[in-house]
Amino acid sequence: MRMITIMTAVLATAGLVLSGAGCARGAGGPDLAAVAPCDLLTPAQLATAGLGAGRAADTGPARSCTWTRRDAGFAVPVATLLVFPGEDLDGIRSAPTPFSGGYTDAEVGGLAALRTSGPGCTTVVDVGSGLLSMVEPTGCADRGTMIELAVANLLA
Repeated sequence: MRMITIMTAVLATAGLVLSGAGCARGAGGPDLAAVAPCDLLTPAQLATAGLGAGRAADTGPARSCTWTRRDAGFAVPVATLLVFPGEDLDGIRSAPTPFSGGYTDAEVGGLAALRTSGPGCTTVVDVGSGLLSMVEPTGCADRGTMIELAVANLLA
């Protein structure tokens, strides 16, 4: 049941972002078309979080990386980082949200972002050439830490 809820959150975020396809984009920001999400966190950063290498996947125009922890013999997803080249926050703002609390405006690394205010943690950051989205379904204790590190590494 937990895995279904987690995957629903990831797919809902992907669906919201992709529903904004076709929005005009301005130039600027790193080229997300060339970014591998699993490479956006360093081995040292992952080790500090108690995580190892992530598992990469492609879902249409989006690419993702999921990190898991072992819990009672099961692999439990801790975070999924999604990369959406060419998308922007307007597509998310205008789409109906599956999250009970909706999104609230935020800032990550000096960039415009949206965060869920209901259960689970989803942060979407506009990096100029597309979006980074971090889904942290298992809790909000470290809300934003992984996405902040990913954004800082991307912009370095």
